[in-house]
Amino acid sequence: MNREIPGYYYDEEKKKYFKIERTRTAPEGAAWSKENVKRRKIEEEKKEGEKRRQERMRIVKRSRLGGHLGKAMGIASVFGEDTLVSSYVPRDEDDAVNFDGVWGKYPGWMTRAKSEPLPFPQASSMACHEPSWHMFFTSRRPTRSIMLGSCKPWLLPRPPDRYSRFTTIESNHAHFHREGWSNTVAAAPASSNLTCLVGTSSGVIQLHPNSALTWLTPKPTGTLSLQHSHLKPAARAARGEIFSLDFLPSNPSDVLLVGGRFRHICLLDRRAPEEEWISVKHTSSIAHVKAVGPYEVLAAGPQSAMAVYDVRWMGAGGPRKKSWAANGAKPVVEFPGYQNEAHLHIGLDVLRAPGYGMGVVAAAHDDGRVALFALRDGSRLRSPAVDGINYGAGGRVVASAKFGMLPGDRHPSLFVGEAAAVGKYSFGRGRMDCVDW
Repeated sequence: MNREIPGYYYDEEKKKYFKIERTRTAPEGAAWSKENVKRRKIEEEKKEGEKRRQERMRIVKRSRLGGHLGKAMGIASVFGEDTLVSSYVPRDEDDAVNFDGVWGKYPGWMTRAKSEPLPFPQASSMACHEPSWHMFFTSRRPTRSIMLGSCKPWLLPRPPDRYSRFTTIESNHAHFHREGWSNTVAAAPASSNLTCLVGTSSGVIQLHPNSALTWLTPKPTGTLSLQHSHLKPAARAARGEIFSLDFLPSNPSDVLLVGGRFRHICLLDRRAPEEEWISVKHTSSIAHVKAVGPYEVLAAGPQSAMAVYDVRWMGAGGPRKKSWAANGAKPVVEFPGYQNEAHLHIGLDVLRAPGYGMGVVAAAHDDGRVALFALRDGSRLRSPAVDGINYGAGGRVVASAKFGMLPGDRHPSLFVGEAAAVGKYSFGRGRMDCVDW
């Protein structure tokens, strides 16, 4: 193998070294121009990353425990959108998922995937309220009643309960005008006097600690476009179909972030009347809205539109006829590399933990791939393992991507839903490594 000399490029065909030259002074198409050398290096790293990934998958599939791994690793069938599947995930000293020897070390029930039916079909979202340790589920099944699924998961080392503890929370007072559905659920922080928020086809529902469901936005009374054309953008958008919810860190008890079908990021203050809610116009419908700082908000959606806004520049705006086009703070950060032309149900999450720069955005693209971006300036971050994700066969996209830490982990990992498997992409020394299960 030829020795790598800094500042020089070795040409395999000519068997000689060339000094790397600036693109503007090098001959057109020269292999030793700075731009071409850099491009080839990136392509080689991508190929090497994909090669490592394929080799890792080949080893897992050929393991002598392959039949057991298929079940324990979540590769077994998931019966539609009305089943919850969970599994114990063993890890080694490097925080990597490792099933070697786990059957002899732990009781059998810990290594089997556990499948439980949800209280309703067409599950759309799930969230964990950590203060109460309750899981909540929503459904896209059209219904007139407002319903929310709930359960309290079992914790190690106590054995799992034999029977499901799923319950359905249903309101006797809050109803859709005709039929509606729920797209998303957001668990409230410990400082809030709410348990969670639910984004529906007709506004926002709030769940109180006493299990009461009430409308946070005004109760729907009819066709929004005909009856509420006089509303300001924030109030109008908050009454429409909601896809994403979050709590503003500077005041998580009372101030909420709402994104949905109408192209406005809404700031809802529970202490203020609807007329005083404010918003900022985004380029497209909003599939995701995330608080990324005390006053900074990230919004992403179709038309490959992803940007960060400062809520301190938001305004209440005037009547609809004056403010739909005029009400808009300028983005403080834009992400030109984001690719999503048409999808609303697509994965995205933000890593805001200290010690990892100013934040990282993991965003699924409409070609079935996943990309990492720097929250500071919107630039694309290279990761051979994450860049190697390719779920695009048949026009599919990655519907779920989430940063998180399992108990005992030293660093956050990116969890990606890929077909019937979950990939755990962890920060290693110098690169992001991946293990599928």
